[in-house]
Amino acid sequence: MAEGYPVALYSLIAARLYYRNLSWMEILRIGYDSAILTAVVVFLLAVATIFQYLMGVTGVPLLLGEILRPLESAQWLFLLGVALITMVFGMVLEGLPAAVVLIPVVFPIATRIGINPIHFDIVQTAAVGIGLFLPPMGVGLLMALKFAEVSVGEHARGYWPYVLALLIGLMLIICLPELSLMIPRSAGFVR
Repeated sequence: MAEGYPVALYSLIAARLYYRNLSWMEILRIGYDSAILTAVVVFLLAVATIFQYLMGVTGVPLLLGEILRPLESAQWLFLLGVALITMVFGMVLEGLPAAVVLIPVVFPIATRIGINPIHFDIVQTAAVGIGLFLPPMGVGLLMALKFAEVSVGEHARGYWPYVLALLIGLMLIICLPELSLMIPRSAGFVR
């Protein structure tokens, strides 16, 4: 993290002394806004970590394994179920805690029923990415709305076509594994 400090310092010096396009008051306002935004993200990550711990203690991962057991008959159905659960977790957790809670439970089941591990990981990554931008608490969505200074209501009309496109893409990846395995296969990682 310390690697970013010199870059920030150089940017500050360049903006203030070379380009002369920022006053000291504007620099203070930018610093204040950055601190507020960082505090929001850290708070959301803290809540997600606590939620992850509580879910682990109460046995939610084992329950999810039991819920997904009937879907093992078809690989695409299992992947769809895991992706939907991952997106729901992504709505209330940050991506890493969602993956830490789910992957240890569902990955052994996926490999047992013959799903390629690379395909599984790509589906999981896409599902977590979509979940981060879904309401009510998607960290990515909240950050985007904060940067744009737009409310959720103002954002909703233009938002759903993009979510629909992402969901269609996810379904294509789930139903056509070769889409996600083509490049790893050509590189020799998959036989």
